[in-house]
Amino acid sequence: MSYSKNLSNIIFTAAVMAFALSGCGGQQNAESKAETQERSETEPVIKAEWEDPAEQSAIVFTADGDIVDFKTLELTFDNADDSGTMFFKTKDAENYGALKDGEAVTVGMEMLGDIPNNGIAYTYGDNTTKYYSVDISGNDGSVVLAEFAPMAEN
Repeated sequence: MSYSKNLSNIIFTAAVMAFALSGCGGQQNAESKAETQERSETEPVIKAEWEDPAEQSAIVFTADGDIVDFKTLELTFDNADDSGTMFFKTKDAENYGALKDGEAVTVGMEMLGDIPNNGIAYTYGDNTTKYYSVDISGNDGSVVLAEFAPMAEN
């Protein structure tokens, strides 16, 4: 195995361990809450919670504002930077269309391993699109949404 390949494996392992030790995004969730408080009134917020916390197989997404093009995504981990920010490649899974303020949609999702494999995206306002990974908090088992920028397709 070459030195650079071995170094890449070490960096990947360190990123995964840092993510797992951070409570699988629990810290990011606190940061997301602070960012939510600073958002303008026109930017909708998506809330996510388990349909049945005991089963953890379906998530209820609720729109706090009008959105269009709400869709689920299949995420593939690409890499992580020195600060622990993860980068994902995305593939559309299912498009649920528009959600009005207060509407909800229930989506079955299977969580695989410590790195998020599911995500959501939606568009609002003047064609602004937001992307979030969907994960489970290591602290309390709740659903965690962490905003990310998708990798550009080659």
